[in-house]
Amino acid sequence: MRSSALTTTITTTFYTLSDAVAHFGLEHHQSSDDRVSERTFLDDNLWKINAGLLPHEFVHSWNAKYRRPSGLATGDFSTPMKDDLLWVYEGLTEYLGNVLTARPACGLRRNIAKISRCSPPGSTTGPAANGARCRTPTMPPSSCVLARGDWNSLRRDVDFYDEGDLIWLEADVTIRQLTGGRRSLDDFCKAFHGGASGRTGPRSHTFDDVVSALNQIAPSDWKGFFTTRLTALSLRAPMQGIEKSG
Repeated sequence: MRSSALTTTITTTFYTLSDAVAHFGLEHHQSSDDRVSERTFLDDNLWKINAGLLPHEFVHSWNAKYRRPSGLATGDFSTPMKDDLLWVYEGLTEYLGNVLTARPACGLRRNIAKISRCSPPGSTTGPAANGARCRTPTMPPSSCVLARGDWNSLRRDVDFYDEGDLIWLEADVTIRQLTGGRRSLDDFCKAFHGGASGRTGPRSHTFDDVVSALNQIAPSDWKGFFTTRLTALSLRAPMQGIEKSG
């Protein structure tokens, strides 16, 4: 399957339907490797579970691989990567992937409601010892994707996916409110992730670059917006996007 991303680079998706291989999605700069159960297209329940995989990995071609966090844009394999922008890399991709997934609007609302009800691991220890949970979707590192289940209840998980989803929902709603509905997160994506046509190399970005681009779309204290939501203590998931959107 070949199609054009915002940068109009060609993206090829390798989609495997099989019960004999591991199931996952893996993004590359101009392709992705996506593997699901054999009957995914025939079983409604399997489709509901896996429908968002292709949109998610497609978004990664321009959010993560083309516009790549500077800490992940290392020049060689011996330089350690720093993944403090996973709330952009995965969080924004999770939100956009869910929006782009072909499903009824009620399905999207149910998915967001499910995320908001989940209580991530690590909610009762560490900074949570005083009765609060340290909400830091930038941490722990991405290595937790393959971490063993030992002590799961005592540590954070890969919360930059779901919590990032909710934070970017709020960012989208905030842009619409600030601009009276004239602009949305779509305008940010076009400005931030757009680029020249053809086969292009990655362009790195920093936290300040994200803030600057958002200010071009809808001026506000975006630095404070994200800093608060990424580091504040709370007993619940970041619900402001759901509340602001009604």
